[in-house]
Amino acid sequence: LTDDLSQRRNVIYNDLRKVLGSNEIQYGQIVLNLCANRDGKVTFVEIDRDKSTITSVEMLNEALVAGYNYIFEPNPNAAQLDCGSISIEIKNFKEQNQSADSQLNANPSESQTSIDQLPNNGAISRKMIYSNVVCIYSQAKNQNGTICFNVCINREGKVKYASIVNEKTTLKNKRFLQKALNCIYEYQYEPDPSAAAEECGTIRMIFGGDQFENWRSKTGR
Repeated sequence: LTDDLSQRRNVIYNDLRKVLGSNEIQYGQIVLNLCANRDGKVTFVEIDRDKSTITSVEMLNEALVAGYNYIFEPNPNAAQLDCGSISIEIKNFKEQNQSADSQLNANPSESQTSIDQLPNNGAISRKMIYSNVVCIYSQAKNQNGTICFNVCINREGKVKYASIVNEKTTLKNKRFLQKALNCIYEYQYEPDPSAAAEECGTIRMIFGGDQFENWRSKTGR
């Protein structure tokens, strides 16, 4: 198990907040070896202790639970068990905050770019730590097409602005688009106190009515 499973199959649900909120916080890396079935459900998880630098029992246990809660994009053509690894990096944001504050104090005239002026730079570079795409898929019955979102996040990783990119969106059901847009505000990215005040990019989702209706029935979502 040497490859990153998330590079081969899109992650459509994950929640690492309990790992990051541990009382025994350590900084470093947790590597999970896991296997997902064709429906995207994780059926096996283990900690790769040789590659993990974090030793906190609490954090490792929370990561193990989080691993079983991952949901990957269904793929009926995948192997019966599609296995790979997921790497979770925990950074010392307190030290980064102090460094960022020092830089800001040294440049008090630093200006903040407004959201309207920020360019669309493709995918956001920071790691997504909460992606409740189930919120969208649960309402995707009979939807066939693509939605493209413009999204801006702040230094804490929270989505502060989201909109539909009409020219790259083929779905036209306004009610569904509005519900999907509301769900995007639940996304959460890795904090980065040294990042720009707002970091923007795009999220693209492809829907096929039958595929996701089958996925809903199999996962119970």
